[in-house]
Amino acid sequence: MSPRSITGLRNAGVTTICVGVLAVTLIVLRQTQLLGLFSKSLRRITSTPVEPEVAAIVILCGAGVVALGIAMVVAATVLRARAAQAGAESEAGPERKEDQPVGDQG
Repeated sequence: MSPRSITGLRNAGVTTICVGVLAVTLIVLRQTQLLGLFSKSLRRITSTPVEPEVAAIVILCGAGVVALGIAMVVAATVLRARAAQAGAESEAGPERKEDQPVGDQG
């Protein structure tokens, strides 16, 4: 994989984590009616809390999205480490003759 693709995967993972955290934060603020503290228009919109089942589904989906984002970041980190290791091995060149077994030359 190209370094650009790996960076894109990492950035997408970070964005995914942020979206999941935002979803969970907003539903928790809505349920506790703290969202209405920020403005009067939000106070009117959030005067009644969301049904508990809906809130639970949103929280579970948000947690799943965060887990997916974490997996993407971990995958990008592993791919970057493997690419760096492969690059280091290719720069080392062929193995020395002493390291190779000696066969019949006869």
